[in-house]
Amino acid sequence: YFGSERPIWNNRGDEALLYDHNMELVSSWCYGNKAHQYVDISYINVDGEQERTEGDEYIELTNFSKYRVDLSGWQINASSGNSFTFDVGTYIEPNGKLRIYTNKQDLNANELSFNCKRAIWNNTGGGGNLLDHLQMIVSEYHYGFEPQR
Repeated sequence: YFGSERPIWNNRGDEALLYDHNMELVSSWCYGNKAHQYVDISYINVDGEQERTEGDEYIELTNFSKYRVDLSGWQINASSGNSFTFDVGTYIEPNGKLRIYTNKQDLNANELSFNCKRAIWNNTGGGGNLLDHLQMIVSEYHYGFEPQR
């Protein structure tokens, strides 16, 4: 109980830190616009080893903070038109990485999949962006040559 008659959490984004009696950080949490500065698209592996479908290509997100970042409702949009929305309860741990594969079946910890039967990332050029739960751009990543439309 915070003893406040006003809301504690901001709907657009907020952060929280939990310390023990020795002032050691026990847990942390961040979401929405407060997390924008901490999460980045750090890499897109555009040329998988699997023929034609390239299910092993991936986009990688990195959390550069001490916070556990809540990605619930966030979205990745690829320049190919494919998109991926993070389920409620999806987190990226402090100083952690998260990979989202094109079509990987046996997922390890910190891995998700678009479950797309065809390649998402064009080998010669393209990119993607990461949007928060309010559709605000958090990060963009571009590579190679992207033809003008």
